[in-house]
Amino acid sequence: MTDEPDLDFSLIEEEEDSRLRAVLIRQARTEGVRVAYDTALAICRDPSAPAQARASAIRSLLEVGDLLNAKGREAAPTKDPAAMSADEISAEIVRARAQLAASKAPRSRTNVKNNGAFD
Repeated sequence: MTDEPDLDFSLIEEEEDSRLRAVLIRQARTEGVRVAYDTALAICRDPSAPAQARASAIRSLLEVGDLLNAKGREAAPTKDPAAMSADEISAEIVRARAQLAASKAPRSRTNVKNNGAFD
């Protein structure tokens, strides 16, 4: 008889499952996204693709580009403030203040936008 503890093989299997799941998620988020993007573009460019497939691909691309909501379309440029000139910083301050004022302004029911791609 030995003093070694019994191995719990269920823990080993769970750890392997966890690692495999992490690898698959990483592949889906890298390679899978590239394939999905290329496929959606191909469908959009194919004049013989069914209208429903093209509409779905277009919507997917607009969603990825965050263009289906007003916040995505009005998003500030991602330029680092350290790389901006004084004029660019001033313009960003003006834009941010206007955006803040607009978000605080009361909205009437007749003036509410749908926040769609064509608003």
